[in-house]
Amino acid sequence: NPYVASLTPVVSTPQGSVEVGVSAVSLYVENGDHTLLPLTYAEGRAATDPTEIALSLLALNQAGRDVGDTLPVEVGGQVRDLTIVGSYQDITNGGKTAKSVLPTQGNDVMWYVVGVALAPGTDAAATAQAYGDELAPAKVHDIEQWRAQTLGPIARQMTVTAAISAVVAVALVGLMTALFTRMILARDAGPIAVQRALGADDGGLRAQYVTRMVLVLALGVVVGAVAAATLGEAMFNLMFEGLYGGMEALGRGTSRIDFAVDPLLTYVLLPAALLGSVSLVTAASARSLSDARISALTTE
Repeated sequence: NPYVASLTPVVSTPQGSVEVGVSAVSLYVENGDHTLLPLTYAEGRAATDPTEIALSLLALNQAGRDVGDTLPVEVGGQVRDLTIVGSYQDITNGGKTAKSVLPTQGNDVMWYVVGVALAPGTDAAATAQAYGDELAPAKVHDIEQWRAQTLGPIARQMTVTAAISAVVAVALVGLMTALFTRMILARDAGPIAVQRALGADDGGLRAQYVTRMVLVLALGVVVGAVAAATLGEAMFNLMFEGLYGGMEALGRGTSRIDFAVDPLLTYVLLPAALLGSVSLVTAASARSLSDARISALTTE
């Protein structure tokens, strides 16, 4: 039967302590067939035999090793030199975990995790509840419920932060556009007055300024989208490195989270909101060009 056994060895016991240089640290090691519930590995692959191990990025950095190196791991009083065959992103247990196929004894095991694939159309929540009542005190979770409980608070906070940032960005763009438009109109008061005296339509003059602003906005959206897809992801991972690994982990590649971009929101809705804000603010600010008259300029 496929299973994943997790154990937490401590330095005072011989099971599972990981030697780092001249010192040893405890490490969560998940044992089992890791090909059944495959991860996306940042580098390398899953461990498939007792001579291999895969480390989380933070644990790999703490061990001071790279994929392909060996790592001495003490299991059951015996030191094994395991080959590091992969690295992966993890935020559980402080971000320091490992996955292997090491032999485990009853006293070494903290808990067992059994994955169950349900037939199509099965009510996962009801099945989890039934298994939970039947197999108590074992804990049975619907994977969607578990994911919501584990990552839900972080996801909600990030969603709220992103929404607030979007609103603030649209408001700031509108404010800066209004100030910039008024500054340009003050500079162009003379040419505007001459054009109006020659019969230029106020609507046509306003359209010129709206067009200028929209073209600048289009360029800014393109540059911003490219920066968000490159520098934005790098800055986010840098923040996570400091959050989980401290200052010493910054720039070490201990976080490699890939953004899941919503094309509709990123490339359609947000640019449309910016376009609407810039167009409305520019048109409203350009109404003051109706006050530009040659008589007023001559008097000044």
